[in-house]
Amino acid sequence: MQLPIRPDNGEEIFRRGTNMRRFIIVFIALTAICLLSSQVFAQSNNKFPPVDLPADHWAWDAVKAMMESGILEGYPGNEFMGARTLTRYEFAIAVHRVVSYAQKTGVDDAATKAMIDALEDEFSAELADIRAQVDSNAESIDELSGSLTTMGTRVDELEKRIGNIAWGGDFRFRIALSDREAADAERFRERIRLRLKFEAPIIEDTLTFKGRLATGSGGTSTNQTLDNYFRNYGFGIDRAYLEYHAPWIPWKNTLYFGRFANFLETNPAGIVWDSDLNFDGTGQHFELPAWTNPMWGKWKFNAVQGILNENNGDYIEDDEWLIGWQFATDDFLTEDLNWYASYYHFQNIVGGGNNFAADGYMGNLAGGGVDVNLDGVINNNDSIATKYNILNIGGNYTFNLNQVSEPILVHGDYVANINPDIPFGVDTRLSVDDEDHVGWLFGFRYGKAKTAGTWDFGYYYKSVGATAVVGNFADADDIGANSNAHNLYFDYSFTDNTKLQFEYIVNDLKNGFGYLADDTRQTVNLDLVVKF
Repeated sequence: MQLPIRPDNGEEIFRRGTNMRRFIIVFIALTAICLLSSQVFAQSNNKFPPVDLPADHWAWDAVKAMMESGILEGYPGNEFMGARTLTRYEFAIAVHRVVSYAQKTGVDDAATKAMIDALEDEFSAELADIRAQVDSNAESIDELSGSLTTMGTRVDELEKRIGNIAWGGDFRFRIALSDREAADAERFRERIRLRLKFEAPIIEDTLTFKGRLATGSGGTSTNQTLDNYFRNYGFGIDRAYLEYHAPWIPWKNTLYFGRFANFLETNPAGIVWDSDLNFDGTGQHFELPAWTNPMWGKWKFNAVQGILNENNGDYIEDDEWLIGWQFATDDFLTEDLNWYASYYHFQNIVGGGNNFAADGYMGNLAGGGVDVNLDGVINNNDSIATKYNILNIGGNYTFNLNQVSEPILVHGDYVANINPDIPFGVDTRLSVDDEDHVGWLFGFRYGKAKTAGTWDFGYYYKSVGATAVVGNFADADDIGANSNAHNLYFDYSFTDNTKLQFEYIVNDLKNGFGYLADDTRQTVNLDLVVKF
């Protein structure tokens, strides 16, 4: 098919009569649209002028008119490709668009109508094929839409079954070196800690189940030493509890039921509780009404209750349990000054049960040297020899030296066992005096390793008497009780969830039980921690 148009007579043709002008518009539209590829089926969002149409091109005005009318589109990248060869299918698409345009704008002369009819007749077969493809595609889209709807329903049902459980956790690889001076004992260990946490909302914004699985079996440590001839290691319940926000309580609150994380206010090196310790039983957190004067800060009340050891009739002693209360406030007198006061009562733990390790360096534990419960036998039932009613007061303050400095945190703690009675008359054998009932801690941290490229370092000194705290619940890394400790640490975050930690601890282990020598222990921990 030859189209008799030359660049040198284009303008003259445009100046002819009305019928001929309409014919030329239709003809140029067909010629230009035919230059498009099979992508003419899709909208291209191209704008005039195309990047490959020179401003002095003889067809500039015609292409401009056709693109602004919507008949012409073009290639991706806003290219026109005016010299491209077309197929009959592409030409059929062009015919269809011109016919639609003519019908939309109206054609009132017989010659133009005759030409349009002829073009439609010439390409009727191709147009029929295209319409059939469009219908087939529409059916496929309908089928796909139906499948997606069905799949969406199944996904909704699956989400209901799994309860929208959210997962996360952390992994730590530790290289630990320690040296005991008096015992002349060195120790090198590789240790791992894996904790996998999950939670599932039960009633939105009201009731949530939370849990965590972890390596290790100690209450104050989830470390797993790599020393089992490549055998499998244990993985147990570290936390499992319900977290409830009671809408019927007028204050903002959180109630805990089960084995839950320690939510009490503490410092980075808490003196009473190890940072890994979790509570069993119930707990309550309340944010108290705000004071009229904001300088008094934001007050909170916390409480915990739980059974430490259920003796189930096997021993003479009653069940051993803990109850604690705490008042705390944030931004007291000035911003970022926080403090807390806590009281913990341990009931029936004197000399009771096979529940605490007999270690003379872990606080007021008689170990294998004293018949604490006076039953005539020295064994693990002779563990705790002192009652514990612990008062703990602590606080911390964060500030900056100047606008560009890192934040500095200073923190301190004081602890006293205010009722350290020894009911079985073993004072002389344990050599306990008043200084053993108290302890204190002071430290600082500069910076905060939280996001990629951030770091911190810090130091604290701790002095804790043998009967000031229950050693089995205090810090496992620096002994926790019956000891003086210096702790120096440095942290660096490579990414938001990857951190390198270094810790150096010097312990002065004091002996109050007459069968162990005073000792000094140095410990180095190098950790790589990854959160996910």
